[in-house]
Amino acid sequence: MNAPAHPGAATAVPHIIKGRTVLGADVEHGGFTTPALDIDALVWPRREPGPAFDTPVADVIDFLVEVGTRLQFDSNPYLQEALEHSLAFNTLERRILENTYRAMPLFFDRTNLEFQVAADVGWGPIDGWAPIERPHGLPAAHVRAFPPRLAHITAGNTPAVAVTTIVRGALSKGVHLLKVPANDLFTAGAVLRTMADVDPDHPTTRSFSAVYWRGGETTVESAIFRPQFFDKLVVWVRTRPFAVPIVTPGPGSRSCRSIRRCRCHSSDAKPTSPTNPARPRPLLRRPTCRCSIRMPARQVVSST
Repeated sequence: MNAPAHPGAATAVPHIIKGRTVLGADVEHGGFTTPALDIDALVWPRREPGPAFDTPVADVIDFLVEVGTRLQFDSNPYLQEALEHSLAFNTLERRILENTYRAMPLFFDRTNLEFQVAADVGWGPIDGWAPIERPHGLPAAHVRAFPPRLAHITAGNTPAVAVTTIVRGALSKGVHLLKVPANDLFTAGAVLRTMADVDPDHPTTRSFSAVYWRGGETTVESAIFRPQFFDKLVVWVRTRPFAVPIVTPGPGSRSCRSIRRCRCHSSDAKPTSPTNPARPRPLLRRPTCRCSIRMPARQVVSST
């Protein structure tokens, strides 16, 4: 492990709660401190849609591209601070960490972002109902990718894990709680604080929280890792059972669900959207009728 920048001094780790930076040294973790957790603030109630559920993905991409221009290491104080603090907690040497931080704008390249949308989900389903032609003369069905509610238990072996989780999570238009690891306490916060500098009220900014608690702390995990708050957990290293379904990042994983609408609805019925309360059952992950099914979409969140 690298030598700490300030030997003997506990490093303050900021929390990001729905896009807002929370500072404090209320909890000592041995070498670093964090603000006290407000459990209620860590979840997005299902009675209302997530901030970006109906935001066009083109707007999300425009926003991410602008964020990428602000992630130049030489001019970004959050990345510089993250590097200096991370040297005390990460086993990677300065050269590797710094090179990773300097490469972060590549994750926000427009061509890369558009490729991910086209390859993983498709432009039609991610923003609305897309038709699917069926064989044998059957009427067309329609699918759409529904924004997920995900909690991420990320790994800290490289800062790229945090930035990948944020970028792909933003493209999903869902809401995301990141539990940052003890060996990468600052990368997620640096990226999310940069997003807030670009636009603190943008729906994507308000769709992310990044906090630390000690893994396995039942007072926290038993309260928030529940199906009424999150659809799935994205776990990089599974070490214990959880109460909600697990997604392990990788080529075969799934995290964004799609809903298929059949023709039993009247022809003039408008397909429901994430913010249309006319038929809210898809929000509760229940079919609108017995002919409706949920179809898996390719992962649009954390991936190796």
